[in-house]
Amino acid sequence: MKVIQAFSCFALVAVMLASQVRAEVTVSGDVAPNDPATWDANTTVSVGEYGSGTLNITNGGVVTIDRSYIALYPGSTGVATVDGNGSTWTNADSLYVGNYGSGTLNITNGGAVTADYSHIASYSDSTSEATVHGDGSTWTNSASSPW
Repeated sequence: MKVIQAFSCFALVAVMLASQVRAEVTVSGDVAPNDPATWDANTTVSVGEYGSGTLNITNGGVVTIDRSYIALYPGSTGVATVDGNGSTWTNADSLYVGNYGSGTLNITNGGAVTADYSHIASYSDSTSEATVHGDGSTWTNSASSPW
């Protein structure tokens, strides 16, 4: 009987911990605008505008905006991560990974990023990398670059 009670308590704790996992959209450092709660379909977001910034979309978090820059200006660094099934980052217009600075995009474990078009290392002094890894992870561009 005690084994069953111990198992029941363990199962209850496991269920309680699993129910506490919430969708998250977090930013740190130089991100503009810096409050994801204010972002909407008309917002342009810079992750690492002048300095260093990060954006994490996890556990089913959803971001839908107009345009994004990761490492917008020279000397800036930006890292954006979209991780987990149901985690999505939708850019109605464009996504720039390393516009002038050093940008990193990570799409993992079923995360999804979409944009009308995307650019990696837009200018000659820019460095950037993008990783799409894990079952169901996708990066989709719906149009060709206008240039």
